[in-house]
Amino acid sequence: MKKLFLISILLIVSLSLILSSTITLGEGKKRVIAKASDVDKLVSEGCSVIKKGKKVASVSCPESVVSAKGLEPDLEVFTVDVSSVQQINANAVWTLGYNGTGILIAVLDTGIDTDHVELADSVAGGWNFITNTANFEDDNGHGTHVSGIITANGVNSNAIGVAPGAGVWSGKVLNAQGSGYFSDVIEAIYYVADNVAAEIISMSLGTSPPYTYKGSNCDSVLPSLTSAINYARSKGKSVVAAAGNSGGAGVSIPGCVSKVITVGAVDDINVVTSWSSKGKSLELVAPGVTILSSVIGGGYESWSGTSMATPHVSAVIALMKQKNSALTPDQVTSKLNSTATDLGKIGYDNSYGYGLVNALAAVNAS
Repeated sequence: MKKLFLISILLIVSLSLILSSTITLGEGKKRVIAKASDVDKLVSEGCSVIKKGKKVASVSCPESVVSAKGLEPDLEVFTVDVSSVQQINANAVWTLGYNGTGILIAVLDTGIDTDHVELADSVAGGWNFITNTANFEDDNGHGTHVSGIITANGVNSNAIGVAPGAGVWSGKVLNAQGSGYFSDVIEAIYYVADNVAAEIISMSLGTSPPYTYKGSNCDSVLPSLTSAINYARSKGKSVVAAAGNSGGAGVSIPGCVSKVITVGAVDDINVVTSWSSKGKSLELVAPGVTILSSVIGGGYESWSGTSMATPHVSAVIALMKQKNSALTPDQVTSKLNSTATDLGKIGYDNSYGYGLVNALAAVNAS
């Protein structure tokens, strides 16, 4: 058996934001809808054709013509999506006065863009466990995306975090290529347990086959990692990790460790993805498809993976802990599981676990 396992970020696909082109209408003109049969007449009155179909046309006309003809505006239309925040009822928790303020989450990942407008006021320090230095700036982007799902301020209202008031402590354990070794992860877990006032450890990282497991746990595979996680739990830290993106091949390490809250991914209609890892150690599912969040350089992108699902659950725990700071890790796990929205087969199953994390129900039960 190898002493060290290569681990990587659990990211399926990065979808860049789609930029729509704009049409210059000209001063004093408006984009309107007209009958296709009326286009020639409108052109003679100073309008110009943007696009003509068989039945209707989009034209740019002087305001005087628009008014005289009673032309309808050609309004811009957008996709209507339920955000992941709404999908798990986190926005309803905010109305109760809980947004994660005062709660710190340790994110073990590729680092964080400390200058990003969504995150700058939430960064509470960090450490680079790869180089053993204080430089934990993100050189990959994954850690910044994960952190945004937790605590983005909502400067871009479509990318607000689940717990926008929470703080993040960044443990850089993955390099610019998004990979690393468990020796650094283990060191980071112990460091957080002993030195960082974080209530939650969030890990959107894991292994690929053959190091994936369908059974109830993989505690004996890397005993040093299991011991570190158990130690963190004994110090009052809830440990959350991605299930992995290996589908039916099983749950990755560390998600398959028994004391970890393991998270799979569903789409925006609560259907588990084909690639979300499945197995008896799966605990919950959360949104993980085309999740818009912060990336390095101050921008935003939509990414998919159980990496994106995991911080949703970590942030929900922050909301729970803000309401009741006395909750133990065992109580947190129990309340998350008992209040989850059951999906798939009735009761627990290996694809959805106990169901979709429900922030409002979990906080109300705390």
